[in-house]
Amino acid sequence: MSGLHRRPASLAWASVLLALSSNPAAGQAANRELLTPCAIPGLAGEVLCGGLVVPEDRAEPDRRSIQIRFIVVPASSDPASSASAAEPLFVLEGGPGASTSRVAGMYVQTFAMLRPDRDLVLVDLRGTGRSAPLNCDISAPYQPGAPMYALDEIRACRERLGQTAAIHRYTTDEATADLDAVRDALGYERIHLFGISYGTRTGLVYMRGYPDRVATATLLAPYPLAENAPLDAATIAQASLDGLLSQCRADRACRSAYPDLDGSLNSLLERWEEDPEPDPPALSRGRFTAALRLLLFSSQGGARTPHLLSRAAGGDFEPFGALAAQTGSMMNDWISGGTLLTVLCSEDVARLDPSDVRRRAEGTFFGAGWSLGLIEACEAWGSAHLPDRFWDPVSSEAPTLLLVGELDPSMPPAWTTSLAERLPKSRAIVIPEGHHSLIGMRGVGCVLRMIETLIETGSTEAIDEACLSGMGRVPFYVEP
Repeated sequence: MSGLHRRPASLAWASVLLALSSNPAAGQAANRELLTPCAIPGLAGEVLCGGLVVPEDRAEPDRRSIQIRFIVVPASSDPASSASAAEPLFVLEGGPGASTSRVAGMYVQTFAMLRPDRDLVLVDLRGTGRSAPLNCDISAPYQPGAPMYALDEIRACRERLGQTAAIHRYTTDEATADLDAVRDALGYERIHLFGISYGTRTGLVYMRGYPDRVATATLLAPYPLAENAPLDAATIAQASLDGLLSQCRADRACRSAYPDLDGSLNSLLERWEEDPEPDPPALSRGRFTAALRLLLFSSQGGARTPHLLSRAAGGDFEPFGALAAQTGSMMNDWISGGTLLTVLCSEDVARLDPSDVRRRAEGTFFGAGWSLGLIEACEAWGSAHLPDRFWDPVSSEAPTLLLVGELDPSMPPAWTTSLAERLPKSRAIVIPEGHHSLIGMRGVGCVLRMIETLIETGSTEAIDEACLSGMGRVPFYVEP
C-alpha cells in the first residue's frame, strides 16, 4: 500500500455550518456557497475545499463538534450543460484510518475520463486526514525481534486523545452519517460511490443506510460486513502466495530461475521454529511474514516475491528488513492509528476468539501472530459497542460493480462472489493476476472503462469483460 500514496498535501480549508445546507434542483452542481478555492499540489484547474461541522456524538449533539473536511474538483465542462453534474463521484479511501485528501491528485488523474461532466468529491472521513484525526503511532519502531504494536504508546494515545475526543464514536456507522451530511450540504440528490478496501465497507454501510442516495457503486477489493479480515488473515495470505508461486512455476523464466520456492520458504520458516530468538538478533518471523504479505498487495511486489524469497533462503534478509521497517513507518505516517483501532477493534476484533485465530492459522506462512497482536492492541485501546444489526449482510438495488484481484492477500475473491448474491444488480469480476491494488498492472485501463460504463449507463449490463484478457502483472523479476 505504501507505494501508492503521496505525503499529505497542505490544504486551505473553509469552515461551513450544516445549517447552511440546501437541496438545489436536480441538474445543479455543488452548492458553491459552501466552498472556497484552494490549491492542491500537482492539480491544475479549479479545486474547491470546504468543511462541515457535525456532532461528534449524535446521541449528544450539544456536546463536542468536529469538522468534516472535503475537496470538490468541479466538472471541467459547463455544469449547466449537463444534468450529470448533479451526480458526482464520491471516493472512499481504505485503511481504515487513511486520508482521501492526501491522495487527491492520484484519484483526479485516475478518473479524468469522468471529469468533463461530473464533480469529483473526496471526503476525509471522521478521524482521518484533516477531519479531527485520531493520530497515534501504533506501530513499534522497527528492531529485530521487537513487537509489531507499540502497546505503551497505544495506551498513552488513548489517554491523550480521550481527554477531548469521544474516541469510540469514530466508527463506520458514524462516518457514513457524516458522508451523507456532506452530500446534503453540497446539494447533491444522488451520488456515485467508488471505494477501495476498507472504503468498500464504508460504501456498503452507506448503501444500506441511504439507499435512495446511491446512483451506482464501484467496490474494488470488497470487504463485506459478514466477513472478518483479522480472523482469516493467515489463510487468505496463504492462498495468495500459493497462487503466486503456482504462476511462477507456470512461467518458464521464473521456474528456471527459482525452481524450488516452496522448499525455500519452508526452510526459512523452519529456522524460526528451531531458534525463535537467534543471537545475534535477526529478522523475526513475524516481521518477515508481514513483509512477505505486504509484497503480495501489489503487482510490482508480487513480481519480485520469487526473487526476494530466493535471496532470503540464501541468507540475505536485507530486502525483507527494509520492507519490515517501511511497514511500520508507513502505518504511522499514512494511517490515523487511533481511527484504525476504533474501527478494527469495534467491528472486527470484538468478534474474535484467539483460539479460532490460532486454529485457522495452522500450517500457514503468516501464522496467528499479526491477528493475536491486534487483539492485544485492542485490549489496550478498547472498543465501541455496536448493535448486532451492524454485521447483517447488505442488500441493495443499486447497480454495483464488484472488482477483486485473483491474488488479493487481504480480501479474497470468494468474499466478492458471496457479496454479489445479495446485490441483484451487481456484476462481480475477478481480475486475472490481480492483487489488492491494481496500480502497476498491465491493461488497467480495462477496469477504468468498466467503471466509466457503469456510471454513464447506470447499469452493469453494458460492461464489456473482453479486455480482461489483456490484463496481468508485470513480468516476474529474474536477476540477470
